[in-house]
Amino acid sequence: MSVSLRLVILGLSLFLLAKGVEGQAEDGTNDGNSTASDPKDDGNDGGTASEMISDYYNFEWRDHPTPASLSCELGNAVARARSLPTDGPFQTLPTLIDITKSIYDNVTSLKGKNITLVTKLNKKMRHDLRTLVANLKRILHDYKEFSEDFNFIERIMKTSRHHIPANHGYADVDVYLTDVAALFHKDILWWKLYESINGLYNFGKTLKTSLSTVYGSIMSQKAQTRMLKIHNKMASLQMSVIGISSDVLITQTIAERFLDKHGANFGCSGCLDPTDRYCLKGICRPGFIGYACQLENTDFGTCSRTGSGRVRTFSGSVFNPDQSDTTALIIHNGGAFLSFSISDVVFIDDVPVIVVSIIEEVYFLMANGTVQVNGVQVDLPMTKIHETPIRGDVTVQQKNDALVLQSNIHQLRVELSTDGANDVSVSLSMYWKTQIFGKCGNFN
Repeated sequence: MSVSLRLVILGLSLFLLAKGVEGQAEDGTNDGNSTASDPKDDGNDGGTASEMISDYYNFEWRDHPTPASLSCELGNAVARARSLPTDGPFQTLPTLIDITKSIYDNVTSLKGKNITLVTKLNKKMRHDLRTLVANLKRILHDYKEFSEDFNFIERIMKTSRHHIPANHGYADVDVYLTDVAALFHKDILWWKLYESINGLYNFGKTLKTSLSTVYGSIMSQKAQTRMLKIHNKMASLQMSVIGISSDVLITQTIAERFLDKHGANFGCSGCLDPTDRYCLKGICRPGFIGYACQLENTDFGTCSRTGSGRVRTFSGSVFNPDQSDTTALIIHNGGAFLSFSISDVVFIDDVPVIVVSIIEEVYFLMANGTVQVNGVQVDLPMTKIHETPIRGDVTVQQKNDALVLQSNIHQLRVELSTDGANDVSVSLSMYWKTQIFGKCGNFN
């Protein structure tokens, strides 16, 4: 942004934010004894929020709502509001508005219409969310006015340009009109719109003055009228862009304040990156799904291998691999931390063994009931705790007539019978669908 625009926006932002703080102080007088069931707070912010949030995310999250998952969704929405782009290489104004609209719909619906979540929101939280929603709504309102003015100018350009004497000794008029028309066909980065519009406004101001001093004909009068309309709408566009820019900065500040005060109640636990507190990246750890990794995925598949070698894949197909086929049951090559593999039965000193490589350890599950980790025999039960980058553990225990290895990090369970049958069973989260290969298949 230009220095002048930044100063205008900063001054307006500080003024509006101060007014918001005053309103918050007045509203929060009796917050000390407030409860989440305030009958005056019905979640209605003066607008109708979209009921089809799941369409936007292409995921029916409402089928499995829990207080934890809904809190995560709200935290994610507020964090996205905090991250509204003030610059960046690809953000046009329509892109900014699409992001704002999705956040507005999500926050409005979550805070006002879902009883599972509303019971977790105290009066202070609801007030802060109302302030945030009102500001998001102002951005959408400013954009509506911007679009109306934009469309008005475009209609003049299409229907009235022949009235403007561009070819009667006024080459600058034609340049001006060409530049105005080009504004409708370029993906201008939204924070640069003000500079483009301001330049055209000043250009048009000069031309308007010039046109008033020449051409006494009716053509000149019509030209003046059209030019005046374009010029006035350019001024209106300027104010709309300033308003949007100011409201974006205020929205970021309000969202930051909400997360500073209440963020601990609205984190997401399903993110692969533990530092991504509100799962803005949307990259889930095994066992979680959803745009904010807010839902636990309880769908598992099972692959089995009998002592005779017959394999039933995750998809249910049954086959007898050649005895010379040493392909592992499952392999996933996904980086040092999430990579894992489960061998087919191998023999060590004539003892059937399943070798499970997971994280930094290699587990040898032996049909005689013993277990080695990295070549060293261990006592059972055993637990290996991992703190980073994902907190979780790997456990091995003897359970009835089987050795059982479980990783809640990978959502994985491996069983090897110790009753002489040498049967193997592997349960794995559907999270890994199409990401694995081996004799067990990839769920397809």
